[in-house]
Amino acid sequence: ETARELAPTFLSRKFLKMDSGGAMKLETEDLVDGVERMMLRFGVSNTIGEVDHYANVDPASPLDGDGVQSVEVTLLIRSATYDVQYTDEKSYNLAGNPPVIPKNDPNPNKARYRRLVSFASISLRNPKFLVRGGAG
Repeated sequence: ETARELAPTFLSRKFLKMDSGGAMKLETEDLVDGVERMMLRFGVSNTIGEVDHYANVDPASPLDGDGVQSVEVTLLIRSATYDVQYTDEKSYNLAGNPPVIPKNDPNPNKARYRRLVSFASISLRNPKFLVRGGAG
């Protein structure tokens, strides 16, 4: 097992930072410990402000931002350490993506972590919606 396979997972961001010599380098900043997966789905409206359907993020076919009314955020969070007396038998279905099944992973220790799914739906303020609604 490599250190990467057993390391705790993090939700992180990457950004460019200038070092002391004036050169740009890519930095990683950890934001949240234990996030194994993060899925986003956008609630899209083709009508008068009500969500008609949810769309997964797909770089090949970007969404029309004017129609986005909400975002569903689903996180699969795992414990920092694994428990040799525990086996995760669950299947985690996240936002319409293929399920995550820890017991099927080739690394047997992946199924020894405890996991939790967290979900939130966030309503967005859409400037075009405000204008149509008479508030803007």
